[in-house]
Amino acid sequence: MLPRWLMAVVILVLSTATLAPARPAKSPQQDEKREDQAVKKAQEEVREAQEELRQREQDIRERLLHWRAAQQARQAASRQLQALEDRLEDRHEEATGFAAAKRRLQAARDAFDAAAKPVRERLQADPDYLSAQKALQEAKAALKEDLDQPQEDRAAAAAAQLKALTRVRELEQQAFDKSPELRPLQAELAAAEAAVQSARKKFEQALDRDPEWKAARRDFEQAQQNEAREERHVAEAQRRVAAARERLVQANRQLQLKRAQDLRDDNRKNKKK
Repeated sequence: MLPRWLMAVVILVLSTATLAPARPAKSPQQDEKREDQAVKKAQEEVREAQEELRQREQDIRERLLHWRAAQQARQAASRQLQALEDRLEDRHEEATGFAAAKRRLQAARDAFDAAAKPVRERLQADPDYLSAQKALQEAKAALKEDLDQPQEDRAAAAAAQLKALTRVRELEQQAFDKSPELRPLQAELAAAEAAVQSARKKFEQALDRDPEWKAARRDFEQAQQNEAREERHVAEAQRRVAAARERLVQANRQLQLKRAQDLRDDNRKNKKK
């Protein structure tokens, strides 16, 4: 015979099971209504995703317009600043000698390039030089191919270009050093470059004292900041467009799944009839 406390538990369990109402079976009409609602909900999600994508694409078009306007403003400010510097260079030439130093440097470069032309032509038969030139051209092409490539990739391409250019310059300098006829021209070129650096410092000091130039410089720097800000806005808008497109893809996928499920259930019901 069961203990009294265990008998009470058994009676309670049996009575609860007896009193619990049976769940009514879902009717085919209820199933169909539920599936129709699921399809309608998926359709609404697609419409919302389409509307979001439309808004995001409109936003990026507007952002691009702002960015182009900022670019044009920066270019205009740059031209104004350069024109002012040209005028001030003439005004301060007697004190700085900047223009004369630049003319001297250009003449030294022209003379050196003319004398170095046969040396460069001989380098075209050097396999190391040709290999370095090829690497340089490939690095330049990689940097120009995709302007939208990630910043890390562009930085790597720029580093590769600098490395290749350095190697080309090293090989050229080695060839120049072996050519005695170039040595006086190299000395003049180095002296002209030093003269330009000295004159530039004097000119920059004169600019720093000029209120008109300082105002134009502030305008240019502000235009640069505005352009950078609009560029960031464009990048953010591009990310939002990508997210909206992905949402639309997912919404369309869910709609197709719901429709396929509804169609399978309809076919199953038709077979039972």
